[in-house]
Amino acid sequence: MNVSVGVVTLVNLVYALEEVAGASCIVQNTTGPCKKETRGPGMCTSIVAEAADGTIWHGRNLDWNLPNTLRKYVFDVDFVRKGETVFRGTTVLGLVGLLHGMRTGGFSVSIDARDVGGSALLNILTFITREYRTASHLLREALETQDTFDAGLHLLSSTAVVQPV
Repeated sequence: MNVSVGVVTLVNLVYALEEVAGASCIVQNTTGPCKKETRGPGMCTSIVAEAADGTIWHGRNLDWNLPNTLRKYVFDVDFVRKGETVFRGTTVLGLVGLLHGMRTGGFSVSIDARDVGGSALLNILTFITREYRTASHLLREALETQDTFDAGLHLLSSTAVVQPV
């Protein structure tokens, strides 16, 4: 893409300012945040860009509709092996999986909200009765066990998950 880091930063700034200005979610397929009173299932944004020097930038907004009472339990955690950070991720206290993360020297990946998801009970039953994984657990496994982008992509794209992705 050859997009500068400055442009990526500007896009994220405009995105964030849309909520302050009161962006409307009446138009379908919006990727911007909604005013509080029009918020539906939540909007999440990840953006990937390549700098002129070939560096890949992965930006992630935590702007989904998580209740304020739970936001204080969202945190970043470093996963360390033999004194070295292997990967870092964002999770919610009590969740074993990750919402997004980065493997040192490898790749980054994120889960964004969708306006679909099925039944929580059906998802749990599918998880228990079949060899399906939850998306957050699979994301963590990919970061923990796969060294490269290609290996991570293969694991993530070839493993059945209970939620639609």
